[in-house]
Amino acid sequence: MIPLLLFASALSVEDFGALDQAIDKCDRGAVTPTFASDQSRRSAFMTAAYAEEAAIVGARADLRARQALLRAGKPMAGDNDRALANASAALDDRQKSLDDQRTLEALRVEAIDVKRRYYLAKCASGKD
Repeated sequence: MIPLLLFASALSVEDFGALDQAIDKCDRGAVTPTFASDQSRRSAFMTAAYAEEAAIVGARADLRARQALLRAGKPMAGDNDRALANASAALDDRQKSLDDQRTLEALRVEAIDVKRRYYLAKCASGKD
């Protein structure tokens, strides 16, 4: 499992507060690094999220194959109804975790975009 939460939590609530303060002061030196690094961060998150989703899809396909073998009476070593139910539940948990991380990242992206627009509207004249 890829630690996507590291990407999603890169900016904390406190970081957003500091960014808001820098925007209020039109502090370009404090604001620019956050906005400048955002596209790279978004790209890295999307790559990691895609890789995790692909791994989950592969694991689900493997699980379905194992379930088919069990139904056919030719289970793989160690496979039984309980083992496959546990494997399915683990995949569901993994998917929910990824979905939660995507939601958090979408909110972070929206917040950064709103803050960027606000900064540009408030500070575009270079005065303030």
